[in-house]
Amino acid sequence: MRKNRKYGGKEKMNVSDELLKYIIENDMIDIEQLQIQEQMNARNVYLNNHPYKIWEGKNGKWYTYILNEDGERRQKERNSKEEIEDCLILHYKELEENPSIQTAFYDCYNQKLSNGEISKASFDRYVCDFKRFFGEIKNYKVKEFTEYDIDDFVRKTVFGLSLTNKAYGNLRLLLFGIFKYAKRKKFVKFSITNAINDIDLSKKAFKIPNSEYAEQIFMPEEENLMIKYLTEHLDIINLGLLLMFKTGVRVGELATIKTAEIDNYTFPILRTETRYKDEDGKCIYGIKESPKTPAGQRRIVIPTKYEWVIDEIFKLNPDSIFLFEKDGHRIKSYSFRRRLWYICESKLKINPKSPHKIRKTYCSVLLDNKVDTSLVTTLVGHTEIKTTERYYHFDRKSVDEKRNALDKVLSL
Repeated sequence: MRKNRKYGGKEKMNVSDELLKYIIENDMIDIEQLQIQEQMNARNVYLNNHPYKIWEGKNGKWYTYILNEDGERRQKERNSKEEIEDCLILHYKELEENPSIQTAFYDCYNQKLSNGEISKASFDRYVCDFKRFFGEIKNYKVKEFTEYDIDDFVRKTVFGLSLTNKAYGNLRLLLFGIFKYAKRKKFVKFSITNAINDIDLSKKAFKIPNSEYAEQIFMPEEENLMIKYLTEHLDIINLGLLLMFKTGVRVGELATIKTAEIDNYTFPILRTETRYKDEDGKCIYGIKESPKTPAGQRRIVIPTKYEWVIDEIFKLNPDSIFLFEKDGHRIKSYSFRRRLWYICESKLKINPKSPHKIRKTYCSVLLDNKVDTSLVTTLVGHTEIKTTERYYHFDRKSVDEKRNALDKVLSL
């Protein structure tokens, strides 16, 4: 046996497996009593964590409330205090040992949130996706799900909700999270990765998103109208929109640029805005001290012709911490979104577009003008040019320009 060590002046023994076996075999420990005590301790844990009081009614019956897996409060009634406590223990054990899809989702993603694996903004987005995709099966028990059920659920959801390929990716992400967690907890034995990979969905199964170019970007005449309006109606928000048109920054990046970072009409992208809901459900706009993606950390160069935009901003906010502030407060991304929508709809009478359409317009202009692809990816914060070309490059030619081009070719 090892020598005893001293802790705080007292000796603490290291009990070996042999000694423990000897104690048990020679009836020096009452195993049955230990088991009873262990059960009582587990019982007390459940009861101590129960959020509602247990009370005796005037009719001699005992009552309490429980939350079902939909979050609804339900009253329980039993003939004695012991019976109502037994009812609670059974309820909580069922939740632990055979959770619903919804319980497994929240257990999994609350754990990820607590561990810092995901942000609160990502958590809120996953909750929205869960409510959208899993509404009909949220109360199904995880243990009852099979690989066939996964296949059937995916097909019905893709067709029933007319999912795009991108939306299907969001569905897959949640399925991976829920059922990998379930496998770790030994609720299921199958591999969700294999189950998903075995689903042979045709490309035709997915809804094709609206790819009408005029809806995805600002066409040249729309961009000209917008630039003219912004230039003639200068205020701090319109100056921000102008800067977006000429730099292609994301609106969340625009809202977190610091004044001190402007250097020779360039500035770094070091952070972005994040949005999440607090415990009361209130929407909070915070700052994430890193860009949206690793490639997002870059230096933005303002074209010489539009260096005056920065000069005008400095005149309005000479001593502000953030480049875009109003009355001493940072201007949030939603202010730029609302203003852009308002100008499109009410002032220019064109289809309203989001700030992200400005970014797509900027990328399309760069690629149309044969800017070196390595410079394009650096300026817009993409890892590779394939991303820019596939998702951000749209045809900005008018019908007349296309007709002229065809006439030249077909007349040869």
